[in-house]
Amino acid sequence: MWMFMTSSVRIRFPEIVFRASTNGYNLQNLYNSVYEFVDTYHYCIILVKNAGGDVFGAFLDVIPDSRKKDQYVGTSDCFVFSLKPT
Repeated sequence: MWMFMTSSVRIRFPEIVFRASTNGYNLQNLYNSVYEFVDTYHYCIILVKNAGGDVFGAFLDVIPDSRKKDQYVGTSDCFVFSLKPT
């Protein structure tokens, strides 16, 4: 996935900051895990693997932040995707 990102995104090295199997299957746990990055990072990749083995996700131009009360509307830089197992 990382090699398909534009060079402006690949300036930083990817870092896993939340893993549901470790941090728990709770959206608030995700918000708490990424909170320290809200003001310093500008991109977020969310990957999900379901019980059937399908992998899908989203590329966001912001870090998810539960403190913001207004509804998030992505820019043209955001997208959702699915990946084949191989």
